[in-house]
Amino acid sequence: SESAVFAYKCSDFYHPEEEGGIIYNDKNINIDWTCDTKDVLVSDKDLKLPEFDKNKKYFSLDGNWIGE
Repeated sequence: SESAVFAYKCSDFYHPEEEGGIIYNDKNINIDWTCDTKDVLVSDKDLKLPEFDKNKKYFSLDGNWIGE
C-alpha cells in the first residue's frame, strides 16, 4: 500500500510471552487486501492471533504494547 503505515517496535531482547498482534483477516477491521486470501500463507503462530477488540487497549499513550 502507498498509504499504510506499518509500525514495528523492538525495545529489548525477544520475549515470546510479550508478543501480540491482530489476525490479518479480522472482520471488524475489514481490510480489502485486493487479492484472493485463500492463497495467502499464514504461520501457525499468526493464525492464533485474536480479532480486534475496540474496547481493549493495545498500546499505552507512550507507544508501548500493552495488549495480550
